[in-house]
Amino acid sequence: MNSTIGGDCFMPIIGPNGQEMDPAAMDSATMGTLPPDAFAGASAADMAAMPPPAMGGMTGPMMGNMPPPAMGGMGPGHMEAMPPHAMQGMGPQHMEAMAPGAMGGMGPQHMEAMPAGAMQGMDADMMANMPPHAMQGMDADMMANMPPEAMQGMDADMMGAMPPP
Repeated sequence: MNSTIGGDCFMPIIGPNGQEMDPAAMDSATMGTLPPDAFAGASAADMAAMPPPAMGGMTGPMMGNMPPPAMGGMGPGHMEAMPPHAMQGMGPQHMEAMAPGAMGGMGPQHMEAMPAGAMQGMDADMMANMPPHAMQGMDADMMANMPPEAMQGMDADMMGAMPPP
C-alpha cells in the first residue's frame, strides 16, 4: 500500500524478502534483518506507528536512505532507543523535518555520532527540547554548522554542559 503525504508518494517499509513490513509490529530484532534501503519509502506515519524500542536496530545506512519527511513521525522515545551510530546517516534535511519533541531523547553519544552538517537543519524549538546533557557531545564543527537562530533555544544549563573548545 502506498501513502501520499504532502504530495509525496511513499512506499512501505520493505523487509529482507521484499515484503511490506507492518511498522507497528516491528522490534529491534526485526530491524536487524532489514536491508539498508528498507526505509527508503518510509513515511512519518510509519515512524509514528513503530514502537520506540524497535529503533534499537536502526543503522546509519537505514537512516541515510530514509526520506527526510519520515523524521516527522519520530518522538523522544524513538531517538532515545536509537543506537548512536545510526546518527551517521542523518543529513540537514533529516534534522529539519524532525519533530522538535524528538530531540528530548538525544544523548551526548547521539550528538558525537551525528555529522556536523546535519546541524544545518536545527532550529530554536529543537534546541529547546534537547536535554542539557546532550550538549556534552557537541563540538566546534557542529556549532559552526548550526543556524544562528537555533542558538535562541539554548539556555544556561546547555551552555554549561558543553565541553571546552
